[in-house]
Amino acid sequence: MKLALGLIAMFSLLIGACNQPQQTGTTSAAPQQASDGKLTAEQIQKLLTEALAELDKKNFGRSIEITVRITKSDSGNVEAYVVESQAASMAGDAKAAIDALEQAFQNGFKDIERVTKERRFDPIRSLPEFQEMLRRRGFTSSATVGEKEVSAGNVSIKEEAGTQVIKAGDITLRVPKN
Repeated sequence: MKLALGLIAMFSLLIGACNQPQQTGTTSAAPQQASDGKLTAEQIQKLLTEALAELDKKNFGRSIEITVRITKSDSGNVEAYVVESQAASMAGDAKAAIDALEQAFQNGFKDIERVTKERRFDPIRSLPEFQEMLRRRGFTSSATVGEKEVSAGNVSIKEEAGTQVIKAGDITLRVPKN
């Protein structure tokens, strides 16, 4: 009987301790915004990491929600627009995907190789609207369909017989693919 009462008392102490708020010196898990309502660079990076994780888990809607939160705080965040575009593309919303990628380009995004090789853009890559957006930016149609040649203006990179052929104006450079 004494043992049972002792165990009950100990159990009560443990339950009481579990219900006490803990002082850890950290803030809540949700990122707190700066006093002006803007996310800090560290918060944006954490949210981008979370958006990419959600994208990898095929939680496209959640990924888009996170990137929209970032761009509301930092309207020039190119990476957030690119991730949003990828998520919308994978979700089957071609218009939203193209609109987000257009925003990325308008804010300085220039990584055409990423657009041509990233599989998350496969659902929209062959669409005329997608190809037209890239053409307006100076990229040829070969860059839009994922072929082995990427061109911008008078510069191109093409794979031929185990070499990369780089052309810039009237200069041609052949580089082994090793």
